[in-house]
Amino acid sequence: MNGLLRKKAPVRLGLRSKMVCGLVGRRNTLEHEICKTPLAIHVNNSQYTVGCLQDVLRVRRFVAARQGYRSELVTLGKRPPSEIVLTGVERGVVYDGAVGFFTWGSLWQECHQVAVLDRTEPYFQDAIDAINERFARRGAQDGAIVPDGDIPAGAELLVFREPTT
Repeated sequence: MNGLLRKKAPVRLGLRSKMVCGLVGRRNTLEHEICKTPLAIHVNNSQYTVGCLQDVLRVRRFVAARQGYRSELVTLGKRPPSEIVLTGVERGVVYDGAVGFFTWGSLWQECHQVAVLDRTEPYFQDAIDAINERFARRGAQDGAIVPDGDIPAGAELLVFREPTT
């Protein structure tokens, strides 16, 4: 983690809690991906830092007592997220799948939103249609934003700005 954070005082980050990001999806799936899937980040020409996404995301539900968190898990269910989560997410929300996007996608209009979709999921095309509709409604805003860096093989990426309300 020190290699990833460089000079950002990892001890301070580890103790300070702040809800920067919301993660929306099925708890079991996300817990496995975040806590149990190994991750390696290239640090320099010959070194990798090994860990898991939890080392970076610091999901509140998965941290130990008295350990700082940086993100919140929002599960798919009938009950909406608490008011603390709705108002506390500062930067953005990541939707793991179409169901999460459709279930809670309208709750964080002021935040950055990322929908991670898999072509094999049942509502994939519906989510694509909804995203394309949002893209078409954005009006005469700036064109699509081209991100820096390479997109992984087999992935497609659409990035755009929506008008703020």
